[in-house]
Amino acid sequence: CLIGFAQTVEQTFNLALEQQASNNFRSAINTYERVIFFDSENSFAHKAYYNIATCHLNLNEPNKQLKAYDKAILFEANDTLANELAFEKTYCLLQNKYWKKALQELYSIKPLTEAQARLHHYYLGAALFASDDFVRSEFQFQKLVTNQDDSIQIAHIFKRTKFKLNPKRALWAKRISFLIPGSGQIA
Repeated sequence: CLIGFAQTVEQTFNLALEQQASNNFRSAINTYERVIFFDSENSFAHKAYYNIATCHLNLNEPNKQLKAYDKAILFEANDTLANELAFEKTYCLLQNKYWKKALQELYSIKPLTEAQARLHHYYLGAALFASDDFVRSEFQFQKLVTNQDDSIQIAHIFKRTKFKLNPKRALWAKRISFLIPGSGQIA
């Protein structure tokens, strides 16, 4: 398939790669979009959308990056690679504090490899922790441990976290600070 009169889709894709490598991200995005438009067989679509997501990452445009990941996942025929893209999208969601959206994405992923299963548990644990769901978060992190000592350490960390974030403890600290100014900070 020719683009204009001179370039094939593959040549245009290579031009976009060069622009991206030269940190000319806006031009690269425009060129990748031309590739997608003229790629009637969708041979480059998943790669182009992935590279568009990477360009948006470099331009600090997370919402556009997320949309590009969605399209890259849609066009990726290999399920294992589609999962890898979904994990990258999840990482972007977590970085930008979209906890609920990260959980939605994670619940739609069916890990296909052991490494993906471990990453799935880790991201679920992180997103649940950020959403203040400590019980389910601890459960996910416990799935990652391979020995009893690590399991005990995780349980201890979550016990301390629950204690520090206990709303009754905050109320008690507020009440005692009325009696003795500054004492609520000790609680």
